[in-house]
Amino acid sequence: METALDRKRRKDFERARALSSEFKKREKWSRRVLLRFQKQQLDRLVRYAVAHSSFYRDLYNEISFDHPVNLKDLPVINKQSIMKNFDGVITDQRLKIDDINDYIENLSFDDYYFGEYRVLTTTGSTGLRGVFVYGREAWSVILAAVNRASSLMGLLRSRE
Repeated sequence: METALDRKRRKDFERARALSSEFKKREKWSRRVLLRFQKQQLDRLVRYAVAHSSFYRDLYNEISFDHPVNLKDLPVINKQSIMKNFDGVITDQRLKIDDINDYIENLSFDDYYFGEYRVLTTTGSTGLRGVFVYGREAWSVILAAVNRASSLMGLLRSRE
């Protein structure tokens, strides 16, 4: 019998399979089309972060967004800054680092945090553990990217 968790996993993999097909099509894009797409995606991502994250809103408060975002205009950030300001970085205000750390420590089986997020961590070998939280659509992008990389390395046979 398929559980709710199984259904979520299956849906995430189905979405990833569709994304993999889209990623495959992008391999044929011209350099000009690819660069335009990358600029559009960067612009969309930064504007979303500024609108939904107090950390990015404060960090970018002196940057004008009257024109497309230029990566060169953005300050460099690192894992220390992200982890120190985690609660302000996250765009879903329900997500708090202390609660997520408790969830990680008590996790005994594969599950979705709040029924919708995948939580991953680094080992902290540098002295600071990184915490990464992915919504289900973002998780499907990760799965599709891993699938694409595996195919490019010859680890998977392409289904196309």
